[in-house]
Amino acid sequence: MPSLTESFSKNDNKPFGTNIAYRQLGAIYNDNTIWFRKESFTRTWKEINDTSSLYVCIAPALHVNDEEIESMMDYIAAGNELFISAGYIDPLLLTKINCNEMFHASPAREEMYSYMKTTFSNGIAEPGSPYSYYYLPFRNYFFNLDSSNTRVIGYNEDKRPNAIVYFRGKGRLFLHCDPRAFSNYFLLQEKNYKYLQHAFAFTRSYPGRVYWDDYYHKLWYRKKGKNTRKDFSTFGEIMKYPQLAYAFWISILLLLL
Repeated sequence: MPSLTESFSKNDNKPFGTNIAYRQLGAIYNDNTIWFRKESFTRTWKEINDTSSLYVCIAPALHVNDEEIESMMDYIAAGNELFISAGYIDPLLLTKINCNEMFHASPAREEMYSYMKTTFSNGIAEPGSPYSYYYLPFRNYFFNLDSSNTRVIGYNEDKRPNAIVYFRGKGRLFLHCDPRAFSNYFLLQEKNYKYLQHAFAFTRSYPGRVYWDDYYHKLWYRKKGKNTRKDFSTFGEIMKYPQLAYAFWISILLLLL
């Protein structure tokens, strides 16, 4: 059985890598070389001076701090476009654009491996066409949007917004909350490759440069591993388990003796 780890890495050919998405983008923006960014967005913005570029980030979760958010906002205001697809999107970023996300971390057992659908509502080639696959459902969605500067461009099967665009200055921020829709597995189902085409049809046809994130999709795993080690090492965690607690106190007593 192939690994179902959601790496969303461009180098990963397994079901939930993004090698297909990366190659599709190369075909869509065939006049551009795709540049890789392995640093935080704060550092990225300090090193570039673009006014018409596209930055693409596909990750299990997006964790950012205030400084990174300000860099993102400056990048967009300068005329660039930022496309982010992540299951969990940091509330700090959502608060900045006056938006909320309903994030479903663990689907109910009866929902798993059902035939799920998602769609984009644009007028470019088969508007409203449903794209489906047989796996975990698309249940994340955005709500409480600020209609003065935000538009809905995509929906999940429940007809709830799962893709939006936020306007700031001369640029735009695209947020999408179901990254599995850009996985190898999803895009290889029937005509699902068109889903990515529809998603990026909203972006500028000829960006100055195209950047592919190679930082945030790894950051989630680093944070997850760090938190796991931290939680397990705490005194409180040991005390949750009687056998561990007993062994701990015996060890302390032996040391004292």
